[in-house]
Amino acid sequence: MISPQILQWLQVEAAKSDQTTNVARLQALRREKSEMERLQRKLDLMYEDRLDGRISPSMYDRLASETCKQLETARQEEKLAEDGERVAVQTAVEWMAEISEAARQFSDESASGQNSFLRLVVGRASWQGGELRMSLKKPFEILRLSNSASVGDLRRLEETGPSFDNWRRGGDSNPRYP
Repeated sequence: MISPQILQWLQVEAAKSDQTTNVARLQALRREKSEMERLQRKLDLMYEDRLDGRISPSMYDRLASETCKQLETARQEEKLAEDGERVAVQTAVEWMAEISEAARQFSDESASGQNSFLRLVVGRASWQGGELRMSLKKPFEILRLSNSASVGDLRRLEETGPSFDNWRRGGDSNPRYP
């Protein structure tokens, strides 16, 4: 189970993350809109220069083609910023809270209720050498493997400490003082 304090902290951090992501998305939209306006003005000026004879038709065609490509790229970037799916961090935190609540409810459940849940989740179970061995049904097995890999990485880090062997030895490569 996840403690209520940790869930509350995660919710606050998720809200901050969503806010930061939204601000970045709005900035990208403004940047792309500004770029599209700049490129459109450039195209308009080139057209005027072409009509007034200040640039040749071949020069206009080449410059207009390049600018149109840039304009199309800016339109695609704007569409990505508008339509881009954001990872809903808040949704992940809500799932964690629900899973934590389910774990709490499991321990409060009757034996028949626990049995029903285990039939839903457990694929196979057996005793080998005095130990319970089991595999879970999809997607629970995928989650179990993912979680066990994460825990293993954390244990190795705690046991050995972080490795700084690949850091540059000697003086700072970016000295701050003359």
